[in-house]
Parts: sequence; structure tokens; C-alpha cells
Amino acid sequence: MKLQWALLCVFILYMQDKTTACDVCGCSVSGQNFGIIPKFHQHFAGLRYSYKSFASTHPPLLSTETETYSREYFSNVELWSRVRIGEKFQLFAFIPYSFISKVTSTSKYINNGPGDVSVTGMYSVINQKISTDGKMIHNLQMGGGIKLPTGDNSFETDEGWLPSIQSGTGTVDFFANINYILRFNNAGFQAEAGYRINTFNKAQDFRFGNRLNFSMRSFYIHHIRKSDIITSAGVLVENAQSNFHEGVLNELSGGNSVFGQLGIDFIYGNTGLGTSFSIPLYDNMADGNVRSKPRIQAQVLYFF
Repeated sequence: MKLQWALLCVFILYMQDKTTACDVCGCSVSGQNFGIIPKFHQHFAGLRYSYKSFASTHPPLLSTETETYSREYFSNVELWSRVRIGEKFQLFAFIPYSFISKVTSTSKYINNGPGDVSVTGMYSVINQKISTDGKMIHNLQMGGGIKLPTGDNSFETDEGWLPSIQSGTGTVDFFANINYILRFNNAGFQAEAGYRINTFNKAQDFRFGNRLNFSMRSFYIHHIRKSDIITSAGVLVENAQSNFHEGVLNELSGGNSVFGQLGIDFIYGNTGLGTSFSIPLYDNMADGNVRSKPRIQAQVLYFF
């Protein structure tokens, strides 16, 4: 009987060690988004900053335990550029650097470092066709890309390996993107979608669920002397499928979020400045255990 109790205790401790490393996953890894990029027929190089955070509840593993809470903060600085190849093809490159922290009542983990580099090609299926009266233009781009495992994926904490606070995925992943813009005089509408296919990380025996991002926004261009100001408002929808760890579906991962977005961009000559603010309207991540907080994004672009 004593042997049975000992084996039971070992089993409980073993299961606790295997599950605490990923009991709730609000992931730092998401899909690409392009947003409203002016000067369609020019190259550009730019710097983009994004910030987002989550408040997480960690359910107890045993009946004798209580819930714990944490906050996760993700800041990302990204070099990105667009190179036009001919009239219909554009090549985008993204080089990120991440600042990640997780704070609990008893600990704080910080993981800063380069992220995963990615490249995406977009082809203009409809290449800014103009209506006969010259007032309407629209553009449809479709394409895809690849992400390389250049970011670190081996960051360890006292809780073990936590997938949600790694600067890289440790995998080669793939993107599919579509971007549509319709403009009439100074008013316009943009819709874009990105789907990310995540592959299996053998070293950690882990696979992030695939991600889908979809956004719609209206915008208006204000011409003020030699500059343009673009104001926009819209909605962003994010969907994440559940993750797999050691062949087991992690039910406390994945979900859906909806954000309302406001943005403003300022264009003067070959320089562009922009910022956008997103606030969660609906959240159902990790079975309700991860709650998104407001986000902000800012960028500076140089066109040539």
C-alpha cells in the first residue's frame, strides 16, 4: 500500500512538472499585417514599434491549490522594407527585436533578443485600375512568405520552458496574405487578411496553432499644403488555434479576439509617420483565462 501511495505521489509530481510550463498560453507570436501604406509605386524602408500586453489567470492543478495571476508584456521593434520589382510585384522583409516580460506575484522573467526574420512577396492581381471618370481606384494584392527560426527559442524560467515568452518559435513557418484597397476621391476602404501556418518544433516537442488575422478599416486623406494626413478607423479580428505539446492538445490556448482600431498617418515628402491604437471589444483566449489589453503601434517610413 505504501508503494502505491509513493507511486501516486511521483505520478502527481511528474504531471505537475509537465503541465505548469504551459498551463495557459497567450502567445506572443502572431501574423503579419501591412496596414495602410501610401506611395504604392515606391520602395520604402522603415522602423515599426508595437506594444501589447495580457492579463492571465492560471487555474490550479490540484484541489488544494489556488488560482495564480500574471501579466505578460510584449514590445517589438521591427526593421521592415518594401522593394518593388516591376509593376505588379512587391517584396517585403521584416527583421524584429523583442522585449518580453512576464510578472507574477512572486517572480519576474525578462527575455529580450532578436526575433524571427521573415520575407513576403505580394502580387497585384488588380493593379490600381482607375474608373473611367478618374475618381475611383482599387488594388488587390495576394501573396505569401516564409519565416526563419533566427530568434532564440530556448529561454528557461523557474517554471520551465514557457512557449509564450520566447522571442522565436524555433520553426520555419509560412504566411498567406491578401490585401484590398478601394478608394473614391479622398475616401477609401481597406481589408486585409493573413494566415500563418506554424510547423513542429522538434527540440521542444511543441507546435503553435495556426493564426488568422483579418482587419477592415475606412480611411480619409486630408491634403494640407504639401503634406497628407490619413485618418482611419476599423476593426481587427484575431483567431488562434490551440497549441500542441508532447502530442497533447493544450486546451488552455488559442481563441478569438476582436479589437477596435483608430489610426493616423502623416506624409510629408519622402517621409511618413504613423500610429494606431487598438482596444479589445471581445476576448475569448485560452478558455477565458487570457485577457487582452489595449495595444499601440507606431512607425516611421522613408520612401525612395
